[in-house]
Amino acid sequence: TTERYVFSLISGCGIFFIGGVVSIYHGMQGLVIGGTVVEHVSIGLGVLAFSFLIESYSMRVAYLEIKEEARRLNISVGDYVKSGGDPMNV
Repeated sequence: TTERYVFSLISGCGIFFIGGVVSIYHGMQGLVIGGTVVEHVSIGLGVLAFSFLIESYSMRVAYLEIKEEARRLNISVGDYVKSGGDPMNV
């Protein structure tokens, strides 16, 4: 059963690494070629705000689930997170 933890870790690290490499490449390209004028800033900010709302909702749902499970086990949320047996749930 530990295979799923290992594969999740490898997947997460891979995605993080690829995102970092793409960001560095894009930044270096902008420095070498020259930056472009940012158009439609309001659209970018709108997408950022929308993604923040969606992520906030996801975080709220996760927190409420953890809080409910901790209450069921009669322990604090902090203790539940620290002693959680299944990292996929925490």
